[in-house]
Amino acid sequence: TSPLECTLVGGTCTVTLSTLDIGTHLVTATYGGDTLYATSTSAGLRQAVTMGIRGSNTNTTTTSGGATSLALASPSGAMVGDALVAAITVQNGTGVVVTAPAGWTALGAQTTLATSSRQAIFWKAATSADLATSFTFGFTTATTQKASGVLVAVGGGTVSVDPLIAIQSNGTA
Repeated sequence: TSPLECTLVGGTCTVTLSTLDIGTHLVTATYGGDTLYATSTSAGLRQAVTMGIRGSNTNTTTTSGGATSLALASPSGAMVGDALVAAITVQNGTGVVVTAPAGWTALGAQTTLATSSRQAIFWKAATSADLATSFTFGFTTATTQKASGVLVAVGGGTVSVDPLIAIQSNGTA
């Protein structure tokens, strides 16, 4: 990361770093010196940056003839590079195929036999165009079909791991 500058106010200088990649970083402060004080550099501070959920949006759609799509808005607080993770659930969804907009990657889909619900999970790395838009997920219809979904922005740095690792449970997506 490039050096950041700040102005001393009341003996304190504050800098906010919001673009560090996930991992541990050594942060130091350097004073360039002047006619009264010598140049100095602080001892390093180790700062850990981890992933976290920045925001989420949910939506439910119900139609008497069966829903064919579900739109989810991009979560507020999402940033470029965040992992956008969408989970779409279709009630009475046995045999239903859920499709994502272009650019999304399917992580898995499963039908629950007890409720005949179909759930599909997708992800994509957020671009600047994704931050103020909504995404429409489509699916085949059934006469009593209802759908719901959630779209979560997971971030805290550059997404450098496959989000499937964070979502898998007992080896099943």
